[in-house]
Amino acid sequence: MRYSHSRGTTLRMVAPMHIVLTSGTRFRFNSVGVMEVLEFETRKTQQELLTEDLVRLGLCLLSVASRVRVAQLNSSSHREATGLVKAHCSPDFVDLLNSLLQAGSVSAGRVKTCDAICASINDHLMDEMDLQMAVNDGLHSHLQSEYVLCVLYVLYTSYPTHPVFMLVTSNSSYTNLHQPPQP
Repeated sequence: MRYSHSRGTTLRMVAPMHIVLTSGTRFRFNSVGVMEVLEFETRKTQQELLTEDLVRLGLCLLSVASRVRVAQLNSSSHREATGLVKAHCSPDFVDLLNSLLQAGSVSAGRVKTCDAICASINDHLMDEMDLQMAVNDGLHSHLQSEYVLCVLYVLYTSYPTHPVFMLVTSNSSYTNLHQPPQP
């Protein structure tokens, strides 16, 4: 959405049914631009359409977080979903949802752009990125140690009489990697 809005394009199809999961953990919006073709003579300004995208994103996140389909603001499903989210989600997430759902209001301090959304959740994004980097570092270290062992095994089976392997095998209880140590 941030990319689309930075190019002056609105999505207008922000709903759980228009989200596609790609590459395992990446989400994409489907049907982007369809409404602009169907309603090419819209009477709304570009800013109004961008704001509607933010409100729809808030409704979409509310629906997904609460598992209650919320189609519009101030409906019974909206009130039910809001109660569930307040009971089970963090206050920061509830504040983000409220900011998105009230993006169309003229009150001061409300989220108006995708850049403002990213700025408001920056700390959480950075924490998540740090966590993912730590996980990746652990996986990389584990794979690297397995790779080194595999390379050593291939080299040993290819060149068992190489001086390096002769030194290692003469100083250990193993005389051959294929045979268990003698008691």
